[in-house]
Amino acid sequence: MKKYIIYIFSALCLSITNYAQNPWSTALNGYTGTGLFFGTNNPYPLRIYTQNENRMHINHNTAYAINSQASIARNGHIGIGRSLTPTSIWNNPGPISLLHLNGDEGAMMGTYGYRNWMRNGITMTSNSDMMFMGPRRRGADDITDAVLGWAVKNPS
Repeated sequence: MKKYIIYIFSALCLSITNYAQNPWSTALNGYTGTGLFFGTNNPYPLRIYTQNENRMHINHNTAYAINSQASIARNGHIGIGRSLTPTSIWNNPGPISLLHLNGDEGAMMGTYGYRNWMRNGITMTSNSDMMFMGPRRRGADDITDAVLGWAVKNPS
């Protein structure tokens, strides 16, 4: 009996060790460069989950439109906060600026007032409200303005 329990315990430990190492192995994904990395070479975003809910999203090379603006590249944009499952804002439309912080109120992400020049800054959304902080480039010149903007769907 004692031998049987030791066998089961050993098999369980080996299984847990093997399961825990494979998903996080730095040797996966066919990476052949020097040094180690955490991620994937595949064309998929990196998602961080807790309690089966997407809490952080890092875009792969992708482009999409926000509101009626033209579709533009949003490569490496990062979304942090509730994904509002099942509508999952980190999948549709996705982070709307380089760093997008999403609050936990309501059931939607506010994009009212968004413009494509807002992509290189910090966006904060909560329910239907949106706030942006970042640079706005003027024309082809290397001239930028610092912008603090906010928009609400239904101001009271």
